[in-house]
Amino acid sequence: MRPRFAAIGMALGLTTASALTRTLAQTPAANSARTPEQVVRHHFAASAARDLNAVVSDYADDAVLITANGVVRGRDGVRAAFAQLLRGPQPAARIAAAHAARPGPRIVVSHFTADVGWVIWTQNAGKPNELRGVETYLVRNGRIELETVGTVVVRPTSTALAKP
Repeated sequence: MRPRFAAIGMALGLTTASALTRTLAQTPAANSARTPEQVVRHHFAASAARDLNAVVSDYADDAVLITANGVVRGRDGVRAAFAQLLRGPQPAARIAAAHAARPGPRIVVSHFTADVGWVIWTQNAGKPNELRGVETYLVRNGRIELETVGTVVVRPTSTALAKP
């Protein structure tokens, strides 16, 4: 996985897919007029299920994905980016995972308008390898036209690490 997608990969790389997640991740109809909230929740479920086709189905043909390390354009670019993310975590994340269970990302705060979704999420909250993210989505005609992603790995103080 390329470094620019490493943090997102950590968020998605060690998730487990439950039957509910698999159901939510089913690919929506091509002419769907889903709300931003429906699209975003489907996107999280599809990512957790590591279902690349379902993830890509959420994006418009000319979608733009912006991360701290660059811009990806079009559905093919989104597919390539998520193919890397869904392959699995970086080696450091595998080591951290050996020491703690890593549930999938959990939406902490979300707000939606007629065509915009804004989400704060966390994964592995309170653990040494906690990851937090903020994402903004522009959704039109049931598809993501623009997504921005910001992530940060939270490293607690050494005192916090010493607690059982």
